[in-house]
Amino acid sequence: MNIGSAICITREYRNLTKKALADKVGLSPSAITRIEKEERGISLKTAQNIADALELKLSQLVTIAEIVLVPENEIKNLQSDLLLSIQPIFTQIKGGKET
Repeated sequence: MNIGSAICITREYRNLTKKALADKVGLSPSAITRIEKEERGISLKTAQNIADALELKLSQLVTIAEIVLVPENEIKNLQSDLLLSIQPIFTQIKGGKET
């Protein structure tokens, strides 16, 4: 789970600066930076405070972290799998043989 990236994306979507978010949750802007870069862990209470400041339920923030943010290497694997699975369709369209 990449909660830091979920916080960053949601913060930017909400047009909040790191300082504005930090002020809302009682942290320093540098602490927000470290959280977003996954250089610092956060407690459940801090995660809840951040979710509240971002106008989300904590479960929504976790959903963003788990589902929307797929690591880049997984995306590349999914793209490769997709290309392999549709290759026979293109072969049939071209009237050629599968390789």
